[in-house]
Amino acid sequence: LEIAGGFSVGDFNDDGWVNAADAAILAANWGDHTGGEANAPVPEPSIIAALLAGLASLACIRRNK
Repeated sequence: LEIAGGFSVGDFNDDGWVNAADAAILAANWGDHTGGEANAPVPEPSIIAALLAGLASLACIRRNK
């Protein structure tokens, strides 16, 4: 199947055809998360500390009632 559009339509080797060679490239790189997803935001340790402090203060308030 000759197709225009390149990588976005599955022509991973950019030869103008979507065929078994493209499927092999896809299979070889399946699960390789070195793209943009690898840079997902991670919560700051200070936020985690603040949440734990808030939970501890709520537990103390509840225990004192």
